[in-house]
Amino acid sequence: MCIRDSSILAQTYFEICNVLDLVGNSNDHINYARKGLTLDGKKHPLVTNRLLREIGYAYSKNGTIDSLIPIYNKAVYWAEYAKDSSEIAISRIRLASAYRRIGDIKKSIQLLLDTKPYVKASNDIHRESGLLFTLANAYNSNGDNELAISYFKEASEGFLKAGDKKMYAATLISIGIAANDSGNQ
Repeated sequence: MCIRDSSILAQTYFEICNVLDLVGNSNDHINYARKGLTLDGKKHPLVTNRLLREIGYAYSKNGTIDSLIPIYNKAVYWAEYAKDSSEIAISRIRLASAYRRIGDIKKSIQLLLDTKPYVKASNDIHRESGLLFTLANAYNSNGDNELAISYFKEASEGFLKAGDKKMYAATLISIGIAANDSGNQ
């Protein structure tokens, strides 16, 4: 069977990436995402954005954090090209998280604060909670434990409303770590 529509083929590569994330290895995950990226991104900018985020996610899982910034910058570009607030928000949140991981906390915090309008425009409680959680992690990395706790608490309420038990639990654990770090056992 020959797939002639590059958008369908790009989406197929993206779906294969999702499966490989669960049952494959990160090299296969990256290879299929790269195959999707060889197609004309202007025909499917949101899929291109997601394929780039898949590569970033796989790099993050295998510890290749030095490659995250350029990948997520490209993902932001394609989300902005598509003018999709939700995708812009998630790509910028991932970019900010990457900056935090390489130690540029100030840039991470500023990027997250600048991303709030995109999150609000997406009208997505889960996305908003993700931004707050990432912002809390940045403040915690910066030693601003009390501010981190405040953002973690706000994020936990949002994750609870969104029904995301895994992230709700992660925020509760993070609150405990930040409280411990601040000397408030």
